[in-house]
Amino acid sequence: MLDLKLCSIFVFFMFALGCGSSNDDSNQSELQALAGVISSVQEKSSHPSPAKTLFEKVPSMPELKRYAALQFEIIGSPSVSGDTAKVNVKATDQSGKDLGTAIWSLKKSANGWMLSDSPIPTL
Repeated sequence: MLDLKLCSIFVFFMFALGCGSSNDDSNQSELQALAGVISSVQEKSSHPSPAKTLFEKVPSMPELKRYAALQFEIIGSPSVSGDTAKVNVKATDQSGKDLGTAIWSLKKSANGWMLSDSPIPTL
């Protein structure tokens, strides 16, 4: 009887831990993917071709140049709901001057996360 109880407890904890870790791994993977998108904005904004992999609607060339001149990073924790996400993004210029923050929206597509709304922060 004791063996059955111990076995039941063991199975319960293994199931509970297994479910949690799989979910945590999935969440961590999503967070890493979002961070990858945000950190690649400066690099992929130098030309419309790479920008197509980043933006749902590619901004005009003058707007892309503004993105390319800045660095972006996620501040705080992203909010993910299904195939949409919102992230608080901080922008800094080449000298390291903080330009403020803005909330960016992303949508998950067959090719991964893409920016659907990404206003450049202004002070």
